[in-house]
Amino acid sequence: MNTGFGLANSLLELKIFIMFILRAVGTPTSFEPLYDLVIRDGSPSYFDFVECLNGLIKTGHVALKDGKYQLTDRGGENIAITEKNLPYSLRLKGERNTRAYRAAASRDAMIRASHTIRRSGGYTVELSLSDGGGDVISLRVFAASEREAILLEEGFRERAEASYNKIINFILEPDS
Repeated sequence: MNTGFGLANSLLELKIFIMFILRAVGTPTSFEPLYDLVIRDGSPSYFDFVECLNGLIKTGHVALKDGKYQLTDRGGENIAITEKNLPYSLRLKGERNTRAYRAAASRDAMIRASHTIRRSGGYTVELSLSDGGGDVISLRVFAASEREAILLEEGFRERAEASYNKIINFILEPDS
């Protein structure tokens, strides 16, 4: 079995790599993003990944709380000692993968979008974009249906910065 980790110690290296990724991410992470970060190139197998992750939980290196995985103090101490055993190319891959993940997670944390039903009918959609220190824009928009509310939320999440820029430019443009 060629997992990309080294044949003799593939499961041990996979456990070390999982802890390496969790430390690099730095925040509790759900299963799917963690799996994607570890298995980005298709190896090792899903079953090896699950076996190693469950093993790390049993040994107290990783904690599972509210559906999210996080490195424990024990895991942090262990990875500080063992990460040098990972091939350099694998460490680079992990750092590259987590850098992009952290950037996306940071952006997502600054965007809020939700909707509530109005007593008189329709929905109030609340959208906001933060710069980390506070909201730079906060909008309340009426939507006639829940589907429309969801589309507004999704569109804002995808294009929050562009939406902000267009609104500001529209307000600041002199009448032509």
